[in-house]
Amino acid sequence: MDAQRMKESTLKRFFRLERFEEHLALHKMDCLAASGYLDHWEFVRERLSSMPEEAVRPTPLITGRELIAAGYPAGRAVPRNVCARPKTHSWRVRLRRRRER
Repeated sequence: MDAQRMKESTLKRFFRLERFEEHLALHKMDCLAASGYLDHWEFVRERLSSMPEEAVRPTPLITGRELIAAGYPAGRAVPRNVCARPKTHSWRVRLRRRRER
């Protein structure tokens, strides 16, 4: 794990891994068993604790329920990416720039 070189968006995606706390605990055990250095582990713990939950897991722009209420059919007809949570703020900036052209 080279978390200190990760872009912020990659780090946030890393934090969103399912059962991340267990992953981090396993990494700590691996570091202690191998070299004893916990630099990367401490960096990740510090970054995770300093980042607000909303930054790691932003609220969805729109949900499937809202799309259904707007008249879209339920089920696979609604693309998954429409209901997905935004991964970073940067895509919003790119979208706005495209619209402004």
